[in-house]
Amino acid sequence: MSSEITATTTLNLNNGGLRAAPSFTKSADQATPGALSRKQTITTSTPQAISFTGLTTPRWVMFKNNDATNYITLGPDSTGMVAFARLLAGESMLFPADPSVTIKAQAHTASCDLLISALET
Repeated sequence: MSSEITATTTLNLNNGGLRAAPSFTKSADQATPGALSRKQTITTSTPQAISFTGLTTPRWVMFKNNDATNYITLGPDSTGMVAFARLLAGESMLFPADPSVTIKAQAHTASCDLLISALET
């Protein structure tokens, strides 16, 4: 088979006369069957590595901050963490991960549940 994975991202804006609606779709083959969907509690103490246990090479990754109030910062491990994203309460993101990079997360104010979905290719 081919094109077992389809990733779609859409961003819509409608603010008076200002409109934008970029949308992108990428299909990919999955040579190594593997998927995970789990929750990881992210604490405020120190940045913690995101666990992709069960996957050899996570490629397509989706995160959702499941907290109603607090935010989570995400970033690559660089002897600590360099934040590259901030997921406010209820926000999510989809991206093609570099499997050689360890992703870390840290909650602010209070611990938050991060929903993690990942696919191998």
